[in-house]
Amino acid sequence: MSDSYRFVVRPCASVVWSLTLALTSISQANILFDNTKSEQAGNADWVIDSDGTSAQRTPTPAQSGITAATAETYWNGGISAWGVTMVKRGQAVETLPVGTAITFGSTTNAQDLSHYSVYAVTEPNKLFTAAEKTAIINFVKNGGSLFMIADHGGADRDNDGVDATDAWNDLISTANTAASGGPAFNFTFNGDSVSPATPGVDTSASNPITNGAAGSATNFSYSSGSLLTIATGATNIKGAVWSTTAKANTTAMVAYGTYGLGKFVAVGDSSPFDDGTGASGDTLYNGWTGDAAGASDATLITNASLWLATQNDPAALYFNSTAGGSLATAGSYTPTLAGTLPSMVTPGATTDVYFSATAAGSAALSAALPTALSVNSLTFGAGLGGAVTINGAGTLTVKAAAGAYAAGSGIVKLAGSGATTLNAPLALAASQNWKNSAATALTIAGPIALGANTLTLAGTGATAINGIISGTGGLAIIDAGARTLAAANTYSGATTLAGGTLTAAPVAYANLLGNAGGVDVQNGRLVLNYAGSSTPVAQVKALLASGYAQATPFATGQLRSTTLAAGRTLGYSDSGSAVTILITLPGDANLDGTVDFNDFLALQNNFGQSATRFDQGNFNYDGVTDFNDFLALQNNFGQSVTGATVAFSNLQVAAIQAFGLSAAVPEPATLALVGIGAMGGLLARRRRA
Repeated sequence: MSDSYRFVVRPCASVVWSLTLALTSISQANILFDNTKSEQAGNADWVIDSDGTSAQRTPTPAQSGITAATAETYWNGGISAWGVTMVKRGQAVETLPVGTAITFGSTTNAQDLSHYSVYAVTEPNKLFTAAEKTAIINFVKNGGSLFMIADHGGADRDNDGVDATDAWNDLISTANTAASGGPAFNFTFNGDSVSPATPGVDTSASNPITNGAAGSATNFSYSSGSLLTIATGATNIKGAVWSTTAKANTTAMVAYGTYGLGKFVAVGDSSPFDDGTGASGDTLYNGWTGDAAGASDATLITNASLWLATQNDPAALYFNSTAGGSLATAGSYTPTLAGTLPSMVTPGATTDVYFSATAAGSAALSAALPTALSVNSLTFGAGLGGAVTINGAGTLTVKAAAGAYAAGSGIVKLAGSGATTLNAPLALAASQNWKNSAATALTIAGPIALGANTLTLAGTGATAINGIISGTGGLAIIDAGARTLAAANTYSGATTLAGGTLTAAPVAYANLLGNAGGVDVQNGRLVLNYAGSSTPVAQVKALLASGYAQATPFATGQLRSTTLAAGRTLGYSDSGSAVTILITLPGDANLDGTVDFNDFLALQNNFGQSATRFDQGNFNYDGVTDFNDFLALQNNFGQSVTGATVAFSNLQVAAIQAFGLSAAVPEPATLALVGIGAMGGLLARRRRA
């Protein structure tokens, strides 16, 4: 409350300090202004609108009528300028009227604190009851924000022996006890009365109170207010303004910090909030904008309010299936700190979101995403027997920057989890791994926007991507799991196959065979499933022939292998419904990893024929199955890509001898003789045919 003198803070040297907070905007940041603690007693009018009596819940005229040009006199209250400014900044505001209970987690109170992001109390002149203190403490501990505004010691407006510093220190003392179940605010109001002439301001860019969306606050005014003492060594709280440029812990004027999952701002004087208008008969002063030239009270208060209206980003949250609803709804989560639900916490850009066995059990769970949301990662936990489906039109952005898993782990499906389907659009904010270690499938039905990032699909479980993948980034496949692509993807980056099986439908392999990045087959197998359509084998054959002809075979090109070892090649086969491409040995016509009698038969059946394929004995991509191909088979006969060797049965040897061989060949070591004899027999048979 304004008394008789005004002093203006002068600019001071910058003090650099960084509070480690990850902030994210929430869907609707409502601010609740309290009027239950004699805020209109005596010569005070700390409400946004009263219409001549006690302030009502909803200010009038309606806040929907406020525009950028609306004056603060649109409402009638000592802090109407504050309220109107917040509406202009996109916030919804209400008043908690006289006689309304202060609760958190109550299902019967329409103005329960769980419905708001910020609880602002300007100069309370009565103590909070035990139940009210518990509600406020749990509100902040579970992610809410508290704006604590006091005045000088002895400013007892209703003459009951309690002033604002008493009320706040009583609540702070309760919060500091072990019984509160939370951490400490780590400050107190001194209860003195000061009007600093040359305060010090932290003007560093990292200070969200003095530097924010409303601009930079380089000064701040007190007109008989109480200073704050910040606990020595406290890491959850820092000052923004001090009474002197020395900036001692005992002389803070404005402080801000965190408590549990929530935040708070504390100011020791109500004068800067006063806009000079309000109830008839009250003596009011304009501290909001009426201080000396250059004053920035309104700027600092607006920055502080907007900072409070964003939420802390908790490290981890557990989606609560019993709450259901949206991924972006606070009540859908169990916070990491114990507290009364509904929780005020929703995920942020560094939050690891868990679907846990304890939350969902074996029941099927469907979550909605009506608005855009950013998270660090999604984990579907072991023992989560029920299927999980995430629907909605809002885009879910996965950051995968840090968290419980190694950086880069964006979507994790643990062994034992039920089938998981993501229908909502997905976006990558960084390159990352999506790992499925469960026996059930991970199905991505919505579109995926890669940006310039690489998405790696990992794990032993199956992953199906049925949505369109877009962006300039690429795709990588590792581990032994089966991956499928079903959409007409448009991403232009490389597809790296380093393990498992990648199966693509016609609309998907059109991109693989034609985009700028191509496919790098380093391990595993690429399957082009054309069932019900025409085979792409001619295109594959041409691409591989081009790669084979290079000085270093398959080093570049649309279908390539940048890790191809000496003596290996890229082979392909056409089953009649799918074309398969993988690394193997020359001579392995059936792509089973071993050059054996079955491959000899494939070469025999197509010997001398033109326009043949790799699986028909054309191992050097020249379009003819001939003696050169037989030499390739001969050089690897009995060998495996794993390094193992195989022996031949008597029946196989007899079959080879039927082509005109005269000597038994019991071991692969003598295959050169077999080859010469066999070729003689084959050539003789072809000439006689």
